[in-house]
Amino acid sequence: MSTSIKYALMVFAGGAVYGAMIPLVHYAYQLGFNPANGMVLHNFIGALILLPIVLVIPRLRRSLAGISRRDIAGLAVVCVLAYGMSAGYFNALSHISAAATVTLMFQYVWMGVVLQAIAEHRRPDIWTILAALVVMVGTVLTTGILDEGTGTLNVPGVLFGLLSAVCYAAFLFVGARVAPGLPAFSRTTIITVGRLFIALAFAPTFFTILPPLHLTATVGVLMALTGIILPILCFQVATPHLPSGVTTIMTSSELPASILLASLFIGEQVTPLMWLGVALVLGGIVLSQTGELRRLFKR
Repeated sequence: MSTSIKYALMVFAGGAVYGAMIPLVHYAYQLGFNPANGMVLHNFIGALILLPIVLVIPRLRRSLAGISRRDIAGLAVVCVLAYGMSAGYFNALSHISAAATVTLMFQYVWMGVVLQAIAEHRRPDIWTILAALVVMVGTVLTTGILDEGTGTLNVPGVLFGLLSAVCYAAFLFVGARVAPGLPAFSRTTIITVGRLFIALAFAPTFFTILPPLHLTATVGVLMALTGIILPILCFQVATPHLPSGVTTIMTSSELPASILLASLFIGEQVTPLMWLGVALVLGGIVLSQTGELRRLFKR
């Protein structure tokens, strides 16, 4: 097995691990958490794990000391966008199915391409337009509208899912331009801590109203590992060795993994039409990267 394939599989695994957040968030809701304090739990445990590592490792500690005021302002914006992405995701899961939530969030792929085209003052190419259309058709199928009818469409859930996608697309676009020399581990720590403070502002009673400690700790650790730590470790090691188009395609493993795990662990029904929608969304993601993949194969 070539080194490139190993790195691609590592990114694929990181995306799939992130897909495990779906059943974990649902389980947290069953324990009594809601979207606001669920986000606090997720980021609080993540910060407890990440901060000591960054402060102990000299290279990471020095990277924090070297952040400029301009970078701090930019990272503050990135933290707000990261919170918006999580808030949309967590709130959507309280209204609509896991399949619909994660599919709506995956609209970030074509949104990000369009955002970049606007910023660079160029028209999207035919592949981008085709990718957007394919993703939209796949989204309609995956939300289950054709299976159950438009009467089942939950408007708040759809809007929260789209909010997650918009914020994630903006997060990736802005984040790539803020403090580019900052190590991914340090960046993730800053974002996690920043998102924690914002989440606490919306759930001020988090530390006084909690389910039993052993359940809170267990779910919190699992959410931090699957939603922050393990994916970031996989991406940090592998993505520098892969073209961004390949990385985008490999991280899309989150979509089928989320839906499969939701079906297995929380009993969500996934119809053949919904799986077809997943396939179309994944196909749209590949189409959106056609230009870069062509350049890659011409080398």
